[in-house]
Amino acid sequence: MNRKKRKIAQSFQSWLLLLVVIALLATVAFLWVFQTQLSINNTDQLLRLNIQDVQQDVLDAADDQLLTMTDLIIQEIDAYGYETDLPLQTFAWKYGLSEINLVNEDGIIYASTTPAFIDFDMSSGAQSAEFLCLLEGEKQFVQTYQPISYNEAISRKYGGVALEDGGFIQVGYDAISFQKAINHQITRAAQNRHVGENGGLIIVNEDWVIISDRAGNIGSNLADAGIVFSEETTVRGEYFQAEVYGEPCYCMYEKAEGYYILAYMPQSEVVLSRNVSVSITTAMEIIVFVALFILIYILVRRLIVKNLQKINCSLAKITEGDLDETVDVRSHEEFADLSDDINTTVGTLKKYIADAEARIDAELVLAKTIQLSALPSVFPPFPDRKEFDISAAMVTAKEVGGDFYDFYFLGHELLGFLVADVSGKGIPAAMFMMTSKTVIKANAERRAEVHDVFTRA
Repeated sequence: MNRKKRKIAQSFQSWLLLLVVIALLATVAFLWVFQTQLSINNTDQLLRLNIQDVQQDVLDAADDQLLTMTDLIIQEIDAYGYETDLPLQTFAWKYGLSEINLVNEDGIIYASTTPAFIDFDMSSGAQSAEFLCLLEGEKQFVQTYQPISYNEAISRKYGGVALEDGGFIQVGYDAISFQKAINHQITRAAQNRHVGENGGLIIVNEDWVIISDRAGNIGSNLADAGIVFSEETTVRGEYFQAEVYGEPCYCMYEKAEGYYILAYMPQSEVVLSRNVSVSITTAMEIIVFVALFILIYILVRRLIVKNLQKINCSLAKITEGDLDETVDVRSHEEFADLSDDINTTVGTLKKYIADAEARIDAELVLAKTIQLSALPSVFPPFPDRKEFDISAAMVTAKEVGGDFYDFYFLGHELLGFLVADVSGKGIPAAMFMMTSKTVIKANAERRAEVHDVFTRA
């Protein structure tokens, strides 16, 4: 069963639409992945910046607090007098300090709230040696909370101030004393901070107790907020996922001065920016792809399909027998070449047809001559017989045909004649006529009855 073929415009439209849809889907998928990663990277950066800000606030608060305590101790010592036995332990208790050390110009501790530290050379350890800058012109120096050189099992935060008469004073906090001193400042550090629209920061101490939180859960354990992590499994400064107050969030933490600073941002807020970006970009891409689809389809239809239709129309006339039709599509070089090739082919075909017709005509003329030569053509045929006259002629509908006549004497007194029409025209009828004429004459010369002659023939 013959099926109607699709037009090239329809096939091109279908394939172009398919390719455009595939390209659009691929672009949207790539954009989705890219925007997702971009949103996560932006969230990572936002969490990191907020943590760094709070971390710096904590460090600044700790440093300022420690230097303030150092200045107060110097005032106490100045009022008491350096030449007497200084009640350093009393000063330490008064100001909530863990340690007070006096260091001479050689970097040796000569007075301390910890007797074991007396005569300790500050240059003997990497941590303690950092304070020797106070002997080289620096006025103040503060360290982060870290293990001390004398005993790495002990962690302290130290601050030092250079003395006018030489040497310097060093004061230190342990974790408990340090946190008591700056808790009131740390409490405010995260209360008014937002990460994005609905994110925030949480500051907890080493016991995982919340010190500062914009949600107002100070004093609660961090696990009550839904966050559980450990330094062994969660890398500092890298985001991880957790549920904060029942909402899935991206989180990140850092540690500063014995505090854990944790920033969080809801995942719904992170993907919102991605979804908005992907939606807007996808809408723009759809407009662009539709415009491209229409433009390409119109161009192809105008430049190719219409020209092909013109060529096909001319070819249809040629195949119907109009060999005088000329293909004339010359909008582009390719179509001009195609038109010339078709016209040349048709011209060659016309020449072949003309040559074939001439050859056939010549052969038919020859066949007609042969056919006519087989018929009686001399008149009068029997000039010595005066009792009758006979004349005949044959005019064929085509060059040769099946009509024929014949006459002859069957003995001296009997004349037989024949007029016949063979069914059909052309060469086959002529060949049958020649055979029939010979067979009938052969049977007639036997002097049989007419019906017997035809029956035998």
